[in-house]
Amino acid sequence: MGWPLHESHKQTVPPRLPETTRFPSGENKPALTAAARKGSAYKEPIKALYVKNPRITAVEAGQKVGCSHVTAAAILKSLRPVKVTSVEPYEPGEGETA
Repeated sequence: MGWPLHESHKQTVPPRLPETTRFPSGENKPALTAAARKGSAYKEPIKALYVKNPRITAVEAGQKVGCSHVTAAAILKSLRPVKVTSVEPYEPGEGETA
């Protein structure tokens, strides 16, 4: 037994998402929420673009596959090799203390 909820505290059911989304190009693609994507739907297309052109920018990749430049940048970052620079150990010269 509980108190009745005030109208402002009742939860509403969000509207059902469409099965597909129509894009300006006329093609239909499955409607996915941003949370469900997390970039994974774009990784392979961006990877293919990167293999063809390793100097592709996030803006270019995002425009070509239809995602944001932020998503494209995160994917490109995971694809680009990390450059490691070796550093010689420092040895103090004469008159210097470590």
